[in-house]
Amino acid sequence: MKPLLLLVAIATVARISFAQQNACEGYFPFQEGKKVEMTTYDKKDKPLNVVKNELINKTPAEGGFTLVYKSEMFDAKGKLLSSGEFNGRCADGTFYCDIRNISYDAMPKGPEFEVNFIGEQIAYPSRLEADTPLSDASVKISSALKGGMPIMNMSVAYTNRKVEGLETVETPAGKFECVKVSYNLAIKIMGTRQMKGVEYLAKGIGIVKSELYDEKGKKESTTLLTKLN
Repeated sequence: MKPLLLLVAIATVARISFAQQNACEGYFPFQEGKKVEMTTYDKKDKPLNVVKNELINKTPAEGGFTLVYKSEMFDAKGKLLSSGEFNGRCADGTFYCDIRNISYDAMPKGPEFEVNFIGEQIAYPSRLEADTPLSDASVKISSALKGGMPIMNMSVAYTNRKVEGLETVETPAGKFECVKVSYNLAIKIMGTRQMKGVEYLAKGIGIVKSELYDEKGKKESTTLLTKLN
């Protein structure tokens, strides 16, 4: 290939790569080393747990990149309950991540438990506009004592996800301009429990606030962004 054509080809590839990266710039952190801390409170605003997530690996892939996050959960007193990794990816302007942000009393917590997730990734387009419907997602969760003894199986389904509009949200980490997303949540263990949720996403950060309500509309829990590094 002639030098000029080679330079043109390199420039073209660079523009495509840059465009893919820009297309993936949306409502989640994509810088390695980025850390967020989320605190969940019960219906009486008493702290329940703290989750710390950090992006530890970002790898270029077709249409965007793949991501690996380190996640640790602590109780309200700072005791480590669980740790592990979850995956995300950005492809053609849409961010996909494993469903992990499930705060539910029935789920076993502690280093003696192993929890496995199998199912779809939840999707967030980089452009979220009012009244935009979003795709459903579901996951099956199995837990066991380390060594193999099964403890519990459950499934979680997110349906009727929709962008409601824009709101300003203030948390202990600051004030953010957010997109509000509503959804229905079905949690099945023995029977099925129907809930409703809302989440508020800020550009380049992700979810800064989320709330869960029972079938009667009473608030069950609130999760807030409490630290951002």
